[in-house]
Amino acid sequence: MKKIAGVGINDMPKGWLSENKLNRTIYDRWNRMLHRCYNKNDKDYKTYGAKGVEVEAELFYLSNYVQVLMKDPLWKEFCKNPSLYAIDKDINSSSKNKKYSKDTIKIVTYQENGRELGERNYLPNPRRPIIAINPDNGEHTRYESITDFCKKHEGFSRTAISGVCQGKYKQHKKWFFKYDD
Repeated sequence: MKKIAGVGINDMPKGWLSENKLNRTIYDRWNRMLHRCYNKNDKDYKTYGAKGVEVEAELFYLSNYVQVLMKDPLWKEFCKNPSLYAIDKDINSSSKNKKYSKDTIKIVTYQENGRELGERNYLPNPRRPIIAINPDNGEHTRYESITDFCKKHEGFSRTAISGVCQGKYKQHKKWFFKYDD
C-alpha cells in the first residue's frame, strides 16, 4: 500500500473515494494536511512542516480522520456543502500548538477561519484596498480592505481572497480579486 506523503494510509473500503463528492473532499483535505506537513516539495511545506507542524499518528489513517470529523458539531452542515467550511487545527488550540490531532481539528466556516487567521496576523496587509469583480455581472467594486469586503459578503474567506490577490489562486467562489495599488 502506497503511503500518502510518506505517512498517510487510505484505509477506507475500496470504492469509498469515488462514491460521492463529499468523500473526495474529505480525502483531499486529509491529503493536503499530510502533504503540507511531510512533503518537502509541497508548496505549503515551508509554512507547516518546515516550522515543525505535525499530524498526530492516529490521523495518518483516513478512517480515523473521518471519525473525528463525524463527531464535530458542524458535521451535518459540512456534509450539505463542504465548500463553505474549512478544517482548522488552531481554533481549538493555543497559538503554540503545532499538531493536527483529534483534539485540535475542528470544522469551521471559512469566515470564522479567516477571522482567526487575521487575529494571528497571518494575512498580509489586511488594510490594503482591493477590487472585487462580481461573476454575475462583471461589475468591479473597490473595497478598503479584504475585511471590508467580507463584512459585506458573508461566507467568503479572507485567506482565499488574499491568495487570489497574490496570484496563488485564480478565483474564490467564482469572484476575482486584485489589490488596488
